Amino acid sequence: MIKDISHFVMYLRRGAQAWLKQPAGVAAIYWLASRAAFALLIIVGDLLNPYQSQYANHPSVPFTTVLTSVNSWDSLWYQIIATKGYTHAFLAGFFPLYPLLIHFFLFLDPGQASFIALLISNCALYIALWGIIVWCIQENYSAEWTMRALLAYPFAFFLAIGYSESLFLALAVWALVFAKSGKYTPAMAMGILAGLARPTALALFFPLAYIAWQKQSLRAGIASLGAGIGIGIYGLYCQWKWHDFLAFIHAQSYNAHGFILPWDAFHAAILQVFAEPAFSYTQVRTLLDFLPLVAAIALTLFALQQMRISSAIYLIASLLFILILGPVPNAIFPDIYASAGRYSIVLFPLAAIVGKAMSRRKWFGDFFMIFGWGMQALFIVFIARGGWLV
Repeated sequence: MIKDISHFVMYLRRGAQAWLKQPAGVAAIYWLASRAAFALLIIVGDLLNPYQSQYANHPSVPFTTVLTSVNSWDSLWYQIIATKGYTHAFLAGFFPLYPLLIHFFLFLDPGQASFIALLISNCALYIALWGIIVWCIQENYSAEWTMRALLAYPFAFFLAIGYSESLFLALAVWALVFAKSGKYTPAMAMGILAGLARPTALALFFPLAYIAWQKQSLRAGIASLGAGIGIGIYGLYCQWKWHDFLAFIHAQSYNAHGFILPWDAFHAAILQVFAEPAFSYTQVRTLLDFLPLVAAIALTLFALQQMRISSAIYLIASLLFILILGPVPNAIFPDIYASAGRYSIVLFPLAAIVGKAMSRRKWFGDFFMIFGWGMQALFIVFIARGGWLV
């Protein structure tokens, strides 16, 4: 009996060791470590904020309440849609997949929409990390260094809170991975779901269309239409709900979004940075969005010579969406490219480039990790205290 148990334990141990060497296992290690660090940052940030601390005001407050203190701004709109539906045309700008998932899992606890949103985002992050590791294998990049660079990105905390970033990232990554692997049906499914998650899913059409042309495959060509189909499905819902197929575009006017030519928007952003008082809050707030975008553009131009064409096309298309669909400055959004730092998370191939540099230069790797996680800690405290960071 004891011998049988020891053999069974040994079998499980060998199985676990083998699994941890697979992409899913490696992703689990990085996911668990980063989620523990994220939770610790929230707790410490709350304890260091005695005036608004959940613990100080309510010593018996549930742990989930502390964790969800970072769910604010757009996260609240997703929760409203999940619990009450699309009650106003303004909400059409928030695509339905993420709030639909929140709504579906509300059966677990109808009063915990915020925590369920947090769970969905973090589960989607694991799937995204798994997909990125597979993508790294396909593209011949170091998965471990890519993970480190991605998770240390100063705005990576958006992948763990009640926003749709991690969900869209997971769908986009797997759409590319499946297409490159010749699995066109799942690639199309990922594209459709991505189209139901964010309008920027249209960027997937271009790399998938290139893969279809490269492989001379009709099925791959059909799969490239997935994102457009997903957006079209949501458009049909908008037509039924508000008699406006493009309600999700027209709703952007409520958020001051509008079409701006990239060079005009970029020039206006530069002028705005220098127009603000030096080292003022408004200038720093503007730079928080503008500098990540400038870095993304520079890295993209540098990465074009190192990447496979399909990944380069994805980068360019995604970056163009960020540049074109930037917000117009007004009383709500003080800068041209509000949220550009968050939007840039989808440019995951850049993490492979940064990770490659981190692996070759130890000083840069150490600096990027310390700086990136340090900025995330500051952002988490800032947003938990009600700071405007969307």
